Amino acid sequence: MSMNENYQKDFLLSDEDKKFRKEIQDFVEKKIRPVADEIENTDDFSYIRKIYKQMGEENLLSLPFKKYYKGWLKNPGVINSTLLAEEICRISAAPGIAFGASMFYGKALYVAGNEQVLENYLKPITTGEKMGAICITEPSVGSDTANMQTNAVLDKDEWIINGKKRFITNAGEAELNIVYCVTDPELKAKRRHMSAIIVPKDVKGFRTKQYKFMGRRGFRNGEIILDDVRVPKENLVGNIGDGHKILMTQFNTERTTIAGQCIGIATAAFEEAKDFARNRTQFGEKIVQKQAIYLKIAEMATKLDATRLLCYRAAKMVDAELPGRKIMREAAMAKLHASEVAKEICDDALQILGGEGWTKTGYGTKYHVERYYRDIRIHLIGGGTSTIQKYVIASKELNLPLRL
Repeated sequence: MSMNENYQKDFLLSDEDKKFRKEIQDFVEKKIRPVADEIENTDDFSYIRKIYKQMGEENLLSLPFKKYYKGWLKNPGVINSTLLAEEICRISAAPGIAFGASMFYGKALYVAGNEQVLENYLKPITTGEKMGAICITEPSVGSDTANMQTNAVLDKDEWIINGKKRFITNAGEAELNIVYCVTDPELKAKRRHMSAIIVPKDVKGFRTKQYKFMGRRGFRNGEIILDDVRVPKENLVGNIGDGHKILMTQFNTERTTIAGQCIGIATAAFEEAKDFARNRTQFGEKIVQKQAIYLKIAEMATKLDATRLLCYRAAKMVDAELPGRKIMREAAMAKLHASEVAKEICDDALQILGGEGWTKTGYGTKYHVERYYRDIRIHLIGGGTSTIQKYVIASKELNLPLRL
């Protein structure tokens, strides 16, 4: 059964969703497939920038933002962004991650920004003119966002911001950054101590430092240092003290879209594992005929289908505009299951390919499983660790207050 036939089993997708997926498949095959190996081999962000701009031209960056969308979809939303993330990451994780960070940045603005903020700092994202980054994590703060140290003080008509953010996707490349920071530490107990402020990268006192990682070659991630950075008070997103609330609404979209990224990587690994098993001969027959192999194929297929259903359910619930706290459980389930299952599928695919699974593309193998294996691992950490997802799910099941 071909990949396209498999996708026809996507029960939760409408005919419009399926048509959209087909168009995205055509886009990634034409625009990303030809340069995917170059992205991996050169670690050159210029490929990502070009793909990103092409996405803007094709109305793909405005999907979650109906105000700016000019494509053919009647009701674009997170389900479309999730499908887009899936199809991009099936070919190359780097452009999918860069796109995702911009979308998460934009979602926060779209939820809480006024007209001036939307026109100045969201519209350029939807066209591909500029990239965005979300600045949350700090040296001493990961999932414990309430204890962040970056602070902002209002000085007449300007915010003065000081602090350091790390593990920021698109750091140094994003022209626009939404910085979550403390504006009134006395209100921490009421979760009104944080605000969200837009910081362009070209302001004085804004510096970045790049990190290197085991996977996702081609994308950029690192530190953002804010040293007496000054921005207009109008760069505030929402109201003073809305930062925590905005952050919580953003997480559902982020986790659902990350689940789509995981599905894309896992699908690519699964397809290569099947192709290898069909063509590899040992002991006089194709290894796909070996019971240990075809049972593993069955397990991988079942895990992948179950993951899609969880992911698409969460995306549809976000698009139905259900209250954010009502669907935290479903978004957390989608992200948890997708990342854990994708890791297992990539590991199983590598084992099926044996030595070829451990070998880089072009050095004795045509397959890319080694890359998928490295690329997937961060998804169990970024966007909230698997442990945090379990905490959210259990808190909802037990009707306990979330202490985030």
